[in-house]
Amino acid sequence: MRVRRSLKGVVIFKVSRDIDVVKIDFTLSGLKFSEHYSTQRYQKYFNVLDEILASIGIASQDYFSDYICYYGKSPILCRIYYDLETGRVRYVVMASIQSGVLSKLQQKFTEIGWKKVFFVEIMASTSTTRESYRY
Repeated sequence: MRVRRSLKGVVIFKVSRDIDVVKIDFTLSGLKFSEHYSTQRYQKYFNVLDEILASIGIASQDYFSDYICYYGKSPILCRIYYDLETGRVRYVVMASIQSGVLSKLQQKFTEIGWKKVFFVEIMASTSTTRESYRY
């Protein structure tokens, strides 16, 4: 039986750092790059991410790389946008299919100086069956 899931959260950071520094920040925040999983497995989620980014105004024609990272056992879809002129990372976009993960991560990254541009996470409400939104 296959269970369908949707994205539960998206966070966008504006970053002006070298890719090596970004990878160090990932490691210090507890994110690990997956070497075993292809991004093809999560392609439908990256397609949804494309729509969200287009509506926000982040150009999809910029050069980017997609990664699957893990925060503990939770998969995190990561897209890193590069500035072709300087070679530095311009934006880092993270998406999760589990609630609560991105709120922890966005707090860690803002503490180390990353600028949060956009954040939304869908959380199940504890008092009712309706879902609540965290901004």
